[in-house]
Amino acid sequence: MKTKHWILASSVAVATVLLTPRLVSQEEPEQGSLSQERLDELAARNAPGPEHEILAGLVGRWDTKIRYFMQPGQAALASGTVTNEMILGGRFLRSVGQNQGGPVKREQLDLFGFDRRLDEYTIASFDNWGTQYITAFGYMDEDGKSITLSGRDFDPDMLTEAQFDIVLRFDGPDEYVVEYYEKPSSGPRALRVETVHTRAK
Repeated sequence: MKTKHWILASSVAVATVLLTPRLVSQEEPEQGSLSQERLDELAARNAPGPEHEILAGLVGRWDTKIRYFMQPGQAALASGTVTNEMILGGRFLRSVGQNQGGPVKREQLDLFGFDRRLDEYTIASFDNWGTQYITAFGYMDEDGKSITLSGRDFDPDMLTEAQFDIVLRFDGPDEYVVEYYEKPSSGPRALRVETVHTRAK
């Protein structure tokens, strides 16, 4: 009889040990897991917002007029085309362009975005002038008509770091301008490249 009681008690203890983790897991999420509410919150935060709709207004094909300022007041001219499309579910604007004429035939890829975590616009810019790329971050100006993005570019050969601004200006539904400014350590910033985009007919 005692043996039966001992076997029964042992069975209950074993069952309790084996079932307890399952019962706990049903009542409380495992450490490191995310609740459905938290997943929904993250999905909402990571979805495109109104700032991405502003960038989406630039989707399409554009004709470009470019001015390269090698010397202050002296510009080399070029023309080209740019094709813009929203990618990754409307999160980034991919801008692919090329120009003819000017000092160098240039091909360029820009990725414009808006980081909702940090509430700032972003750009990553690539071209065939080198094997590096540049990034910049910034905000919509108070007038609501332009975005100023600021960045730094380190040159390991010269051991120098150049600061720059990229200004994206909206001049209407069928025209926008991208300006590239150098920012020397002393003195005002200097316009180096201006690209006027006109929507192709």
